This record gives sequence, structure tokens and C-alpha cells, in this order.
Amino acid sequence: MLVSDPNPLPTQRRILFVDDDPNLARVYAMVLHDQSQRWEGRSATSGSQALEMMARGPFDVVVSDLQMPQMSGIELMVKIRDQYPRTSRFILSGIRDQAAIARCLGDTHQFIPKPVDPKTLREALARICSLDQFLMDEKLRTLVGRFGALPS
Repeated sequence: MLVSDPNPLPTQRRILFVDDDPNLARVYAMVLHDQSQRWEGRSATSGSQALEMMARGPFDVVVSDLQMPQMSGIELMVKIRDQYPRTSRFILSGIRDQAAIARCLGDTHQFIPKPVDPKTLREALARICSLDQFLMDEKLRTLVGRFGALPS
């Protein structure tokens, strides 16, 4: 007799790309188009729009630009960490200042430098999404989601 998992993981992960340049936000989401059975890529052009979208249905991963008007990527990541601790948080930025990058890592799970090639982005997303297999316990998943950074 087969016993099914009472809490199966969804096969498709929801990923939100946030960039104040609407073309870049759409391009990042389109990077996942050929992987549509694994990932649903959506885009937002501001932190407030991203939070509105998350309120309608949380995302598994949020990938945000660092420097945006009104709400920076770090401000967005802090709000996501507090409101949606199970959501993985990535900063995607062209900054080169190592001190600024180090400050980002306190509130994100990963920093990805721009420009990023599609393969690197897909690999980073695949790694973070594969962690769900190890975090089956809801309390453990929420606890890990509250971490500012994940150990390597």
C-alpha cells in the first residue's frame, strides 16, 4: 500500500524579479521561460509593487535590484524577511564596493553581481530551490527563512 506525503512540495517554484527598469525585470523573468514547468517567473518594478504581489500569493524566491527609488532592495529584503520568512532572498546588483556587498548579505541569502548570464542565474535559483527538499519540517523551514545569510 502506498502512503502519499501529506505535504507534497509544489513542482513549480514562484520567483519574483524586482527591478526599477521594467525591461530588465521582464528579461530576468523570461530567463526562466524555457523552464516553465519548474519555475514561474514574474516581475515587479518597485518594492511596493513586489509586496502587493506577495500579499496576493507569496513567492518562493525574490530577486531584487539593490538600488531602486523609494524602497531599496535591502529595505525590500528586510520587509520580506519579516513578513514572509520562508521566501528566499537574492540581491542582483552591479555595485562593486565590497563593504556595501557585505552589508547586503546580512538581509539576503545570496548576492549575485550584474551583469549576470542566464545560466548563472538559473543555477543559483536551482540551488536555493533544491534546499526545500531538506527543509520538509515547517518550523525548520520558517526558522531558516529568518536567517540573514545561509552558510556555504
